[in-house]
Amino acid sequence: MSADHTEKEDVSAETTGALSSYKDLGEIPGTGEGRTSKYSNPPRYSAYTFYADKGDEVDVWVKGAKGGDDDAVVWVLDAKDKTIGTNDDADGTTRDAHVVVTAPSTGPKAKYRIVFRDYYLAKATFTVSVRVKPGLTKCAVDADCVKTKSGCCGLTFTAVNASRVDDVACKPPYPPCAPPPPMPDDLRVAQCNAGTCALVEPTAIACGGFTTNPHACPAGYVCKKDGVPMDVPGKCVAGCDESKEPNRKYVAHSPEQCKLVRYACEPGTVGFSNDCGCGCEQPSDCPTFINCMPGPGDTATTCATLRAKCPYTPVAF
Repeated sequence: MSADHTEKEDVSAETTGALSSYKDLGEIPGTGEGRTSKYSNPPRYSAYTFYADKGDEVDVWVKGAKGGDDDAVVWVLDAKDKTIGTNDDADGTTRDAHVVVTAPSTGPKAKYRIVFRDYYLAKATFTVSVRVKPGLTKCAVDADCVKTKSGCCGLTFTAVNASRVDDVACKPPYPPCAPPPPMPDDLRVAQCNAGTCALVEPTAIACGGFTTNPHACPAGYVCKKDGVPMDVPGKCVAGCDESKEPNRKYVAHSPEQCKLVRYACEPGTVGFSNDCGCGCEQPSDCPTFINCMPGPGDTATTCATLRAKCPYTPVAF
C-alpha cells in the first residue's frame, strides 16, 4: 500500500455536534454480517444503528472496496451520542477502520451508532459490520455459563459465557511451555451469580425456592434445608445412594425423621447418623461376600465368625 499513514491528521476528536449530522442508513445486525454502501459528501458522515446490552463486546469494522483507495474513519457512539471508540487505520498496512469496545450503557438493548466517512471526504464504497458478543463472564441464568480450561500452560479452570469459550481457549501459535500434567480434580461448577459467571463449590450453592435463575444442584447433590428436601431455599448436599453403602442399613432417611424413630442395632453393628439419615452399620473392613461353601480348612468357624461380625454381608453356601 502506498499511503503514508504517518502523515495523516488525527480526526478522532471531531465533536459530537459534527457527528450528529449524517446520512441514516438504518439498522445493522450485530451478527457480523456486512452492509455495503456508497459514501459521498455531503453529508459529511454516514451512519448505521445497532443495539447492545451493557457489558457486551462490540467489534466494528469499516472496510473499503477491495483494491480501491477508500480510506475509512469510524466512530462508535453510545445512546447519548457520546463517542466511546474511534479509529482511522486498523494498523499500518490497511486503510480499513476497526474498533473494539465494551458497551457501557445501562438497560437492555441500548441503541448505538456507527458513524463513518472517507478520510479525504472522497467518494468511496464501504462495507460495515458489527459483531455484538456477550461479555466474557456475562450471564442471566446458570445455563449461560460454562466451566472451561483457561489458557495454554496453566492448570486452572474458569467460568465464562457459553458463547465465549473460544476466547479463553489455547490457540496456535502455542507458547513454548511444557505440556501440562493432567488437570487436578476441581468439583466446582459454573453458576450465574448477580449477572456474572463464577465457579462455585457444590456445597456452597443456594438452591430451591427462587423465582429468578433458580440454581440447580449438580449431579450427585440434592437440595436440602436442615437435611430435609424442601422447596424453600436450601443448600446442595451430597446425594445419598444406599446401594453404594453396603455396610449400612438406614431406618430413617433424613435428620428430621431420625428425631422421631427409635431403633436398636443388632450384634456386630453400631448406630450412625448423617445428612442422609440414620441406622446401623457393620465394620468397614467387612468383605463383599462371605464364603461358607465346603472346602479345605475350618470354613465353618471362619464363616460363623464373619457372619457374626458382618451381618449385612451376603453369604455364599
